[in-house]
Amino acid sequence: SVGETAVLALKEILVSAETFSTMVRSHAVLALGKVSLVDEPVAKDAVLLLSRLLGMDESAEVRNNCLVILGDLVVRYPTLVTDYTHCLTDTLGDESEMVRRQSIILHSKLLQADYLKWRSGTVFKFLSNLVHD
Repeated sequence: SVGETAVLALKEILVSAETFSTMVRSHAVLALGKVSLVDEPVAKDAVLLLSRLLGMDESAEVRNNCLVILGDLVVRYPTLVTDYTHCLTDTLGDESEMVRRQSIILHSKLLQADYLKWRSGTVFKFLSNLVHD
């Protein structure tokens, strides 16, 4: 179907860092995220890819967009993202100030809404980033 073809094209864009520009890849993250929010089977596959990109991609824009989409997926499909919450927490120490700030905002909202729980590592990373930023 057209939807499956589009999702495959988005995934191909995301794994081809050397072929596509940062702008195209960061938009592909958002597009894949939008599809994931309305299609749970797509979300199941996307969570793994987005969490990998969040931890490994060189582009702060791509990592930032992965963080935003994973945050939305935590709210929409909490059980799908449970195994990847450590990836979200790791972004509290990201090298990019933009990603760290987005992570602090996201963690604040998810903790407030009870989608995430305070754990010792989360508390340490969260508080140390508040002090540094």
